[in-house]
This record gives sequence, structure tokens and C-alpha cells, in this order.
Amino acid sequence: MRTGGHGSAERDFARVVELTGTGLSPQDVVAVARGGAKVALGEQARRVMEQSARVVARLSDSAEPVYGISTGFGSLATVAIPVERREELQRALVRSHAAGMGPAVEPEVVRAMLLLRARTFAMGRSGARPAVAEAMLALVLADALCEKFGNDSVEDLCAAVERYRRRLRPIDSR
Repeated sequence: MRTGGHGSAERDFARVVELTGTGLSPQDVVAVARGGAKVALGEQARRVMEQSARVVARLSDSAEPVYGISTGFGSLATVAIPVERREELQRALVRSHAAGMGPAVEPEVVRAMLLLRARTFAMGRSGARPAVAEAMLALVLADALCEKFGNDSVEDLCAAVERYRRRLRPIDSR
């Protein structure tokens, strides 16, 4: 882990950008990525994320085949995963993407990527729990940055959260 300064942009440390489950303006992204603005997950976003996570939890306990929940991924999409191994499937997915290569990405780019992925989760359509978005926002707020995220996919960002989550405040399962 390395920390990165907020560049030469004007600092806006008093500003708080709230993720509501709708879009962010370019000004919001710049304020967080370059200006030092704080960011928080709003109650509306928390509610829709919890609702979406409940759907995924229900599907993960059923025999119904659902891509990436009760089946494998890609060419293994037709392979059924037993209920007792589905949590392992999700962990394996994160681990399989926990690598990257190439030069470091500018700190403001990493902050923007984490913010935008957390915003996507905050929309409540992915099944991610609020704790996932909060962990990503904690990385932004702690200015905890890492090297390039492989192919910049959700899984790569989740891997980064997993690697650094123990260095941050404990994350509950709200």
C-alpha cells in the first residue's frame, strides 16, 4: 500500500459527497479524487443495496441456476455449484483477480475508480452489500492506494478492497 497526495487541485476537505444510488457529477468525482472531499454512503443507497443483497442471498440458497451465484463463470456457466460451496466460489473469483501488472496509476485515478465503482454498487443493482461500498470508500478516505488494478474490472477492485480491508476500520455486515 502507498499513499498519494491529492495533486495540485484546490482542496475541498469540508465538502462531503453522498452516494445516493443515482449518478455523480463530474465535479463530485473531481472533488473526491483531486480535492480531498469526503464521501459517504447515503441511507437511500444503503436501503437499495440491502434489498439487492437480500435477493442475491435468496438466490444463493436456492436450486435455481443463476449465473455466478449458483453456477460457474464464463465457460463454466453451465456447471452447478452446490449451496455449501457458493461462498467459496465468490472468494475464488476475488482471489483469481487479485493480481495486476504495469506501472502505478496516478493516485487521483485510483480514487476516482474506487469512488465510481462504489457509486455503481450504491445503485443497488449488483447484489453487493453496503459493507462492500463502504470498504471502497474507506480506501478513498484513508488515501490507501495500490498499483494498477489489472484490467480495472469489478473483481480487481474487490481484490484491492480485500487486500487492504484489514488495515482499515473493521467492516460489519450491515
